[in-house]
Amino acid sequence: MFRTQLYLTDAQRRGLKRLAREAGRPQSALIREAIDRLLEAPPTSDWKVRLRQVRGLWADREDLDEVMERTRRSLDRDLAAVASTSPCSTRSSRPTDARRASP
Repeated sequence: MFRTQLYLTDAQRRGLKRLAREAGRPQSALIREAIDRLLEAPPTSDWKVRLRQVRGLWADREDLDEVMERTRRSLDRDLAAVASTSPCSTRSSRPTDARRASP
């Protein structure tokens, strides 16, 4: 292992000290564990790769308009139920869908 020095904010120092005390582990072990977790996590740019991989996934489906309309109706029912039981509001917080509002 190599020795290194780092600067922590006061809040980070207090939090690390508390975590070490609660876990019964040295602060250095917790720092190494946190670094390991960061190194194991996928790079933040991976979401772009995953998005490209699913592109066109539903291209063959012809029922998406129907699926979306069912989803909207379901959400409207759920929101109406929540709004009717809420002591703070009697109106739905969902904006009006312009397509459904037109004749």
